[in-house]
Amino acid sequence: MKKKVHITREKKKGQGTNRVEITGIVMILLGFFVCLSLGGYGMGIVGNLLRNGFYVLFGVASFGAALVLIFTGAVYVLTGHAPNMTRRLVFSLIAVWILLAGYHHHMLPAGSNFSVASFMTYGGMFCGIPVGIIRFLAGNIGTTIILTGLFVIDILLLTHWSVSNGAKKVGEQTEKRIGHVKARIREKQEAYHSARNAAENAGEQYNLTDFIFHKPTIKNIKKDDTEDLPVNVFSPADEKGKPVCGEATDPTVFENAQILLPEDNIDMLEGHKVCEENTNDIKINSKADMPEAEKNNFYSFPPLSLLKEGESSGSLETNAYGKANRLETTLKSFGVNAKIVHVSIGPAVTRYELEPAPGVRVSKIEGLSDDIALQLAATSIRIEAPIPGKSAVGIEIPNAKTAAVSLREVLSSNAFQKGKGKILVALGKDIAGKVVITDLAKMPHLLIAGQTGSGKSVCINTIITSILYHSLPEDVKLILIDPKVVELSIYNGIPHLRTEVVTEPKKAAGVLNWAVTEMETRYRSFAEKNVRDINGFNKQNSEIKMPFIVVVIDELADLMMVAKDSVEDAICRLAQKARAAGIHLVVATQRPSVDVITGLIKANIPSRISFAVSSQVDSRTILDKAGAEKLLGKGDMLFNPSGASNPIRIQGAFISDEEVEAVVSYVKEQCIQQDVIVSDETKIDLSEWEPAVSSDSEEPKDELLAEASGWVVDTQRASVSALQRRFRIGYTRAGRLMDTMELMGIVSKADGAKPRTVLVSKGQLKELFPDQIEN
Repeated sequence: MKKKVHITREKKKGQGTNRVEITGIVMILLGFFVCLSLGGYGMGIVGNLLRNGFYVLFGVASFGAALVLIFTGAVYVLTGHAPNMTRRLVFSLIAVWILLAGYHHHMLPAGSNFSVASFMTYGGMFCGIPVGIIRFLAGNIGTTIILTGLFVIDILLLTHWSVSNGAKKVGEQTEKRIGHVKARIREKQEAYHSARNAAENAGEQYNLTDFIFHKPTIKNIKKDDTEDLPVNVFSPADEKGKPVCGEATDPTVFENAQILLPEDNIDMLEGHKVCEENTNDIKINSKADMPEAEKNNFYSFPPLSLLKEGESSGSLETNAYGKANRLETTLKSFGVNAKIVHVSIGPAVTRYELEPAPGVRVSKIEGLSDDIALQLAATSIRIEAPIPGKSAVGIEIPNAKTAAVSLREVLSSNAFQKGKGKILVALGKDIAGKVVITDLAKMPHLLIAGQTGSGKSVCINTIITSILYHSLPEDVKLILIDPKVVELSIYNGIPHLRTEVVTEPKKAAGVLNWAVTEMETRYRSFAEKNVRDINGFNKQNSEIKMPFIVVVIDELADLMMVAKDSVEDAICRLAQKARAAGIHLVVATQRPSVDVITGLIKANIPSRISFAVSSQVDSRTILDKAGAEKLLGKGDMLFNPSGASNPIRIQGAFISDEEVEAVVSYVKEQCIQQDVIVSDETKIDLSEWEPAVSSDSEEPKDELLAEASGWVVDTQRASVSALQRRFRIGYTRAGRLMDTMELMGIVSKADGAKPRTVLVSKGQLKELFPDQIEN
């Protein structure tokens, strides 16, 4: 019995298909018959009646009706169903057809508007009578203006094109082009001035024509003459704008050379880089002997030309408004009356904002997510109900074509270039296509989680690269912890590093304990200066500033497996107290489970980023709400900053391994000699810090301890800042010296803002250091 029912259904289905095809063939034949009749071919009495009737009613526009019949019939035959056209589209096309016929009728000379001959030859009665009336009332010029205005309005309704948006896009593209041209001109000017200076130093004539038509070179320099020549370590850029580095064929050329510092009014040396060849023969002034204003000139921000431009994707979602109509129809079929009030087209997804009718429950719309995805043939959809600050429900549908967001596009935005934040970080673009920039100093800590391949490592690279493009090494220091070994090791050697990239889990626990001790030392310094945070301290101590420290942990799960207690305790202490001390955490993991992201860690890290995860449970572990399980991957993220009620959906900025390598190479070449920016005495000795550091552990001896203790006893000045100025050392080393003196009983404990008291005499100090203290 079941088999017979199945056969009957198949027969009915086949009969329905045949009926549609027969209808299409009949429409095609009818269209050709009408077309031939209008052309005057002998089609009999019926053909003549059709010809006269169509011409009187529609004039020459009658051919359009025949073509519509042929087109519709072809769609029926080829697809098996009627064309998928909305009422709005049909009415708009009919209006265009009528207006074109009206234009044609408007070409008639005055006085012949209402004749039968004119109707048949031009626009027909259907268009001729209205055009004749308008022409009688408004004249020829007025009729032209009215018809043109109606035609433009109809085209706008048909294409959904906005004049204001078009003008805005043209303006943005023009501004972008002008910016590129200005950047190229600036690069060429800098290259020209560098080449001209080099030629003048060599005693040659050099003009603009030589620079444009010939590659600048320096000739006829004898080896004997090089002793008196100043060496320019900055070389001109090549024709492609890439930095080039001059090669030295003889090391003696660079003897007694001086570094040519850039001028004070130049902030970014685009198209140049520092040469590293033969750096052993270059005499470099110590940074401590230089004025503060000249120290920062050793570092120039990398040029944006090192990053690739994003590919132009054109129209990201050409069928957005067609999907909007289908979405309304789908909801109406399930008994939900809602109207789409706004459409936001982003790089990866398009958000449709629905305004439900009175009496429609939001929960009912949320329950239709799978049905909506089925009707729109979408891989997955996300419903935000309601949108914060709006009386609307957001339905996010993936685009048919995803546009990658390049990091260069985000870094070149005004929001990043003119940002005043201490640690600006570029994340990407939101659903509306707007650049998202955040200040890590205000977060103050960030938790990143997501499954493998979702974009965590790229996000960490964009964060570090953003710091290299915005912050000087004197202002921000980095501590990179990479248990996976291969992700962050490329950053070894950059001047922003506080220590080398840490790859061993036990050493990672040690460096976190060092960060806790550093935090306590900074708070003691704040108490001495009667300030509350790092900003207040740096305002009072303009000569010796504390840098911000960003601790980046690439894989927390591995650290928790090796040294869970010490790692969790250190992270919790830093997350609770380190904000005012200028120490900020960026913690990433691909296993967002409760044994890795514990309750203590979650409670103290309010800002979070979630990439695509496998389950709703993981999403709730990261964000405390569902939604991350419906992300698309490849940089699609939910960013929940501190204090926000709902997360923001962002398409993360992409930076390739080649771009990271190019930026890091450029930054490394800033360091002609490593101790220019990071002296050896400020590096962290990880061997001194075990994973578990007890409070009564013995402090390591410092070679300056005896001398510093003697100076403190002689001057009766026991303060960290005094040690910094006297011995020209960093605040960290000075704080450790003071802590060691406290443990040895040389000075008293810190008592808030009061100065420490010296507890020993010169003779007692001699007993502590019998071979090092002189009488």
